[in-house]
Amino acid sequence: MSSEVTSSTLYHSLLVDRNNSLNFLRLVLAALVIISHVVLFFPTGSASLNEHVDSLGDFAVNMFFCISGFLIAHSASRAALSSYLLRRSLRIFPGYWVALLFIALIASPIAYMTGHSVEDWSWGSVFGYVTNNFFLAQNQSVTLGGFKGVDLFTWNLPFWTLAYEFTAYLMLIPMFYIRVIRERLHIILPILFVGVIVGMRAYISLRGFPADAWIFFRLMMMFMAGTLLYLFSKKIKANLWIALLCVALGLGLQLFATTYIFYGAQLLFAYGILALGSTLSVPIGQKNDISYGVYIYGFPVQCILLLLGSAVLGPLVNLALDVVLTFALAWCSWRLIEKPAMTRGRSLDPKNRKLAKAA
Repeated sequence: MSSEVTSSTLYHSLLVDRNNSLNFLRLVLAALVIISHVVLFFPTGSASLNEHVDSLGDFAVNMFFCISGFLIAHSASRAALSSYLLRRSLRIFPGYWVALLFIALIASPIAYMTGHSVEDWSWGSVFGYVTNNFFLAQNQSVTLGGFKGVDLFTWNLPFWTLAYEFTAYLMLIPMFYIRVIRERLHIILPILFVGVIVGMRAYISLRGFPADAWIFFRLMMMFMAGTLLYLFSKKIKANLWIALLCVALGLGLQLFATTYIFYGAQLLFAYGILALGSTLSVPIGQKNDISYGVYIYGFPVQCILLLLGSAVLGPLVNLALDVVLTFALAWCSWRLIEKPAMTRGRSLDPKNRKLAKAA
C-alpha cells in the first residue's frame, strides 16, 4: 500500500478499512427523507416551516448523491464495463421492481377496498403502474385514477430521484472507460466541475433556469463532487470537526440560501458527509444496508396508513408507525431481494467466474 494511504485518508477509511459509518449515515439520510414528507401529509400553519422541513429531504438527497459519486467512482475504477453495468443495475432495479409490485398488489387494493380510488378496479391501471414505470422514468404516478377523500397525489414521491441516480452511473462511463479521458481525469474533472459551475451561474443570471434543468444539474454536480473527492481521496484527510462544520454549513445553505449551492458548495456537502462517515464509529449498517429500502418504502407506507384512517392519530404517531413499518419492509427487501441480487451479480462477474474456475 502506498505510504500516502494512511488510516486518516478518505480512501483508506471508506474503501480499505471499511470500519466506518457510511451506511449508518445513509440510513439516517433515508429516515430524514421520511421526516421531510410529514409536512406534505400534515402541513403546519407556517408556510416557512413547511418549506424548511421539506428542504430536509432535498438535503438528504444531495448527500446521497455525494456518497454515490465517491463509491460508484471506486466501482468504475476497478471493474470491467460489463461488470460495472451489471452490478449497478442489480443494485437499483430488483429492489425498485419489487417496490412497484408492492404498490400494485398491496397498496392499490387497500386504496380500492377503503373506497379511496377514483375509478373502479382495473388490472390495466394497476399493472400499468408497473410497466409504465419499469425503467425508472415515472410515467404514471397513481393507480385507479388517483385518490379521493385523502390528500395524496402519488404513490411514491422519492422514486423520481432513481432515474437521475442511474443517469449519474452512466455519466461515469466515458470518464473511466475511455482511456484517453481516464488517464487525464485528475485534470479534466476539476476543469469540467468548475466550468459547469461558471456556465450555470452565467446562464442563470442571464436567462433564469428551468426547474427540470435545475434539478438535473443540482444532482449531477453533487454526484460529480463525490467523484472528484474520490480521485484525490488518497491525499485527503478526514477530520471530524471540519466534517461537522461542513455538514452544518451545507444544511444552512439548503435551508436558507439554496441558490448558493451552485457556487461550489457541492464539495462542502461531499467532504462533510464522507469525512463524517469515515471518522464516526457506528457499526449499524456495516453488514446490512437497509437504507435503500427505507428510502423507497417510506412514502407508500405513509400513504397506506392514511388510507386506513391514521390521520386522526396525528403527525408524530403517524411518523413513528411509518418508520417502524418501513424499517421492517426495508429489512425484508435487503435480505430477500437486494443482497441476493448483489451476490448474484458478483457470481456473474466475468472476473470472479475466471477466479472460481482457476481455483
